[in-house]
Amino acid sequence: MKDAQELHNALKTMFGESDQVFPAIVKTVDKNTCLCTIDVDELEMVDVRLRAYAEAGKKGVKIFPKVGSLVLVQKLGDKEELFITLYSEVDEIIYQIYNCEFGMNTQGFKVKNGSNDLKDIIQKIIDATKQIVVMQGTSPDYAKLNDAGNQLNNLMQ
Repeated sequence: MKDAQELHNALKTMFGESDQVFPAIVKTVDKNTCLCTIDVDELEMVDVRLRAYAEAGKKGVKIFPKVGSLVLVQKLGDKEELFITLYSEVDEIIYQIYNCEFGMNTQGFKVKNGSNDLKDIIQKIIDATKQIVVMQGTSPDYAKLNDAGNQLNNLMQ
């Protein structure tokens, strides 16, 4: 935790001894409740907020830090509640506005509007195009369509 201590000391120099912002290491992340557990100088702190609402089902921006990564943590006013302000590494980001959702993680991207999923729509277009048979002229390039479907699966969730 040498990097965390150096950052902690630098923050003390800049802002004094108030310790309103301090570094920590992420131990666990609960994506349902948007809470995490952190380690600060071998002291474990639980129920640290990852967003304004620490409860399931709320829309908005969700940023999930990578377990073991360095984060900056801030106290919520005069309360003993804590929240993550900056992340060194992120596992997943989800943006939700009304019925629209954009997400990104190690499996790729997700774009949805209600029940409409961009990956499903593109896959349906590829599958429909594969069914085309041309009697005169040029038929679709089925190898390229298969390749596009494979690339789509690698790009999107």
